[in-house]
Amino acid sequence: MTDNTQPTSLKSMKLRSGMSLQIQSVANGTHKEEAQFMAAIENKGVMLSPHSSGSLGAMKIGSEYLVSGFTGQHDFSFRTSVIQTFEQPFVYTLLTYPCEVSARQVRCALRIKTSRPARVTANGHARPLDTTLLDISRCGSMLNSPSPLGAVGETVHLSLSFDFEGEPIDLSIPSTICHSNRAADDRGINVGLAFKPSSTTDRLLLHYLAQSSAD
Repeated sequence: MTDNTQPTSLKSMKLRSGMSLQIQSVANGTHKEEAQFMAAIENKGVMLSPHSSGSLGAMKIGSEYLVSGFTGQHDFSFRTSVIQTFEQPFVYTLLTYPCEVSARQVRCALRIKTSRPARVTANGHARPLDTTLLDISRCGSMLNSPSPLGAVGETVHLSLSFDFEGEPIDLSIPSTICHSNRAADDRGINVGLAFKPSSTTDRLLLHYLAQSSAD
C-alpha cells in the first residue's frame, strides 16, 4: 500500500472470523495464497486457516509473510512471521501479532449486504429504471441494473421507498457513479454509487436505512 495509508492496530480493523485474506511470503518470486482469518489474541498471535480446501503451502517456522485484506471500509496489510503450524484438530497456522497495521480508508462507512428494490433516473433516460440494491451504507451503495446508468462521474437520482417508524417514506438521493462493471454472472450491470444527500434529514434517513438493513 502507498498513498493515504496510516499506521493503526490490528484490533481497530475489527476482523471477523471467516474473513478472506491474502498471504504472501516476503521472499522474491512467491505468489499470493488465499487464507481465512480465524481469531487473534492481542499481543499473542493470529490464527489463519487455508481457504476452502486449499493449503497455505509449506510455511516454515520463522518465515516472514505479508498479510492483506479488505474490511469493507479499509484496505490493510501487515508483516508477520510463522510461530507454528498445526494439523490437529484442524489445519491452521499461528502467526505473530503485528505491532502495527498499514490501513487505507476506501469507504466512509461499512456496506451492509441487502436485496432491496430501487429506481434510478439516469441522464438520457426518460423513465426510471428498476434496479436492485446489493449493499448499502450511509455513504453509498452497490446496485444491479439491467443496463448501464452512465459514465463514471455522472450524477443519477436513486429513489427508495421504505417504512420509517411505521410511516411510508419516498427518498430520492442524487448520487455519483463511482464504477460500473458487468456482473460476474453476466446478469446486468453492477454500479457503485456515492450518495450526495442535500439535507440533514436525508442523511439521517440514509443512516436509518443502512442500520435497519443490518438487522
